Amino acid sequence: METKKLTPEQKKKKRNWKNIGLIALCIFIPFCLIFSCITLFFIGNFEDKPKKIHKKVNVRKRSKITEENLEQIVEKIFIKTLGTTVNWEGNPARVISVKKDMQVAGPDEGGYRVAIEYRLDDNLTTSLMKAGIFFDAEKVFKSIFNDPACAQIKICVLQSYSVLTDMYGNEEETPVSIVKLRRAIAQKINWENMYTDLFQKVIRTEGSLWIHPALEK
Repeated sequence: METKKLTPEQKKKKRNWKNIGLIALCIFIPFCLIFSCITLFFIGNFEDKPKKIHKKVNVRKRSKITEENLEQIVEKIFIKTLGTTVNWEGNPARVISVKKDMQVAGPDEGGYRVAIEYRLDDNLTTSLMKAGIFFDAEKVFKSIFNDPACAQIKICVLQSYSVLTDMYGNEEETPVSIVKLRRAIAQKINWENMYTDLFQKVIRTEGSLWIHPALEK
């Protein structure tokens, strides 16, 4: 069988096609390597991203808890329990102040004592106002001592204020009650079965109580 000889022009075309094939191969191989590297890079980032986001969320939550101090936490709980304003003329703010101090001795050592000064709602009679003192104290103590954010509070003191008129007819915002309860006693209370008269008995026997003489009449 005779082998067909190629003309010079056909040989030239054949060489050109070989050259084109080599050039294409040289371009394709680096392109594949670059594409593979980019793909691996994005896959790696995608796998790591949820972990990074999760860490950021945890950091934000921790910083939010540490930035908010105990007084602010207690004030928020108090306002949520009794409301923002009092029913006096002009509707002033209910909370006057919230203060904490560390207990350095005694059975509550290492915990906090929190004192809340607030304005007591006005009522028709002094008897109803006195009942309001215990009604408020029961709700606030229940909210604070049952809240995990207040776990470090060992003693809670509520000091209520009202506007009293002296013998000369002058009106003045004056403390009318101080009610104190320790966590150790609060943990014994079944709050779901508690009512105001029974709570008053607990405060008078195992807590601490002072009421202004004007309300004891």
